Amino acid sequence: MEELRKQGFIIEMDDFGSGYSSLNMLSRMTLDILKLDMKFIQSELSKPVEQSILNDVITMAHRMYLSVVAEGVESREQVERLRVVGCDYVQGYYFTKPMPAGEFEKLLRVQLPRGARPEVGGHRNEQEMRSLLVADEDAWYRELVKQTFEGEYQVLEAADGESALACIRSLGSGGLSALILSMTLPENGAAAVLTTLRQEPVYWKLPVLATVPNGEKMKELPLAMETDDFLCKCHPMFDLHRRVQRLVEIATAHERESALKDEADRDPLTGLLNRRGLQAAMNSLRAEELPLAVCLFDLDDLKKVNDSRGHETGDRMIRAFADLLRRHTREQDIQCRYGGDEFMVVLKRLNDAETALKKGTDICRAFQSYLAAEQLPASCSGGIALCGVNEKPSAALIERADQAMYRAKRENKGGCCLQDVPTAAEHR
Repeated sequence: MEELRKQGFIIEMDDFGSGYSSLNMLSRMTLDILKLDMKFIQSELSKPVEQSILNDVITMAHRMYLSVVAEGVESREQVERLRVVGCDYVQGYYFTKPMPAGEFEKLLRVQLPRGARPEVGGHRNEQEMRSLLVADEDAWYRELVKQTFEGEYQVLEAADGESALACIRSLGSGGLSALILSMTLPENGAAAVLTTLRQEPVYWKLPVLATVPNGEKMKELPLAMETDDFLCKCHPMFDLHRRVQRLVEIATAHERESALKDEADRDPLTGLLNRRGLQAAMNSLRAEELPLAVCLFDLDDLKKVNDSRGHETGDRMIRAFADLLRRHTREQDIQCRYGGDEFMVVLKRLNDAETALKKGTDICRAFQSYLAAEQLPASCSGGIALCGVNEKPSAALIERADQAMYRAKRENKGGCCLQDVPTAAEHR
């Protein structure tokens, strides 16, 4: 088998998980493809995800530079489960059952040629098409990629790492659907590209498929394991097309999930975080973002405005305060609509009492100017609590800000109070 492999044959271990297809044999033999036994597949797919070892087996195979084939797949749900865990190929009754040779020949006659794909609604112009970047030192390979994705993607080319990075930066975070990156770019270009993508969060979501040389040289390129997927350079182009499409689908699904989560975390009237979003933002605070100040604001007499001017006027007043918060705070600060007429701002990297009090007072005064211009019978009161570098942000911190806010309502309505600071030091 070693001699056959050296001459270009592909070696596949069949029915892994039964008979002689064992871990012992897997460790002794040099293979290219691992085919998972039908009974093993069906048994593992019937288990809950957290109890199945299927993902571990596929991960192990990929670490050994093996492609994985799953057999005996009979349902759409099984196909999707295998897609999620990264299985490379799937076969089974879901696609078709065994058939006589004559019927199979008829089926072959109506199938599209390998690599061809049906067009939906005809070719799209370049402005409508998504972009795909192939960074490869071989011009012939870049041309093959262009032909493979013609009509689906605008394929951009780069022959080295520097050109690839220039293209990525010129298009921005949402300009590329995927990157096909050769691990053998000149002057260690692939490492430079991957390092930049890891260091700049705006590009973390860009799917990267690595291409590596065939044979033993592949093991000398561990960087390929840090990408989303990889292929040997001798791969058929239909396989590249399938893998890129899968990466794009996964990235799109993650983006859609992120958008839905963001929508669930935001107040629909103002676009600010709601309490759920605030909790997530507070839980994700890092040590370097401390100390901080929590500012809690209440729109006094909002009910009076709703009753006398109508809820539309009250909603407009709420949106105006939300816009004011955005203008008077930094993008990295946390802005939240805490309740019906309560808002909260978390000012990061701030532990100076006077600075925090001045910021809260400025916000109250700015909103008072808006109310006066609109002739609305309302005001805004605020309370502030500080969180030091050694203190963990908690519900008690918000409670302290709440107490300060109610003290402002009692003693200094329309102004701002700092928790545990005498009234004489407060501003109006």
